[in-house]
Amino acid sequence: MASIPSIIRRQNIALILIGIAFSSLAYCLLLRSQFRETQPKLPGPQSGLVYPMASHGSNYFLSPVQATELGILKYVFAVSFLAGVLLTTQATQTVRLVISAFFFSTEGVSPYGSAELKQSSRRDPMQAWGSPALFFAAIILSFAAFWLSIPYVAAALVLRNVILRP
Repeated sequence: MASIPSIIRRQNIALILIGIAFSSLAYCLLLRSQFRETQPKLPGPQSGLVYPMASHGSNYFLSPVQATELGILKYVFAVSFLAGVLLTTQATQTVRLVISAFFFSTEGVSPYGSAELKQSSRRDPMQAWGSPALFFAAIILSFAAFWLSIPYVAAALVLRNVILRP
């Protein structure tokens, strides 16, 4: 049986990974919405807009860098969400962990899954607020990191002829 601190540490890492997954999904949806509004509806081979995207019945075309940006975000979402889920001991515990991070619950739902840890989180206010703070910090910081780095990473990949399809 794992010790209490290692369970807390594993669950905090899982919360961070799930927060990264949520922010990558949000950033991907934001980019898709922006591209849907700004990109041309017809392909432009001379300008490099050759990757088709369909959204709500309308088609638009992306450049290789834009397509790679969306592809990177989809892979980050899949890997971080899967890793976050696998780090928890049970699938239902992941749902409890995320719900408790959203609603800051200390009564009905224990994010740690044991009465002993639930009692310790009542005694220590920093431990009770630690999981939600980690979750939201992971969302905010990873969203900022995506916003600042994804265009450059995608451009570097395209320069090396690596194009990820969205």
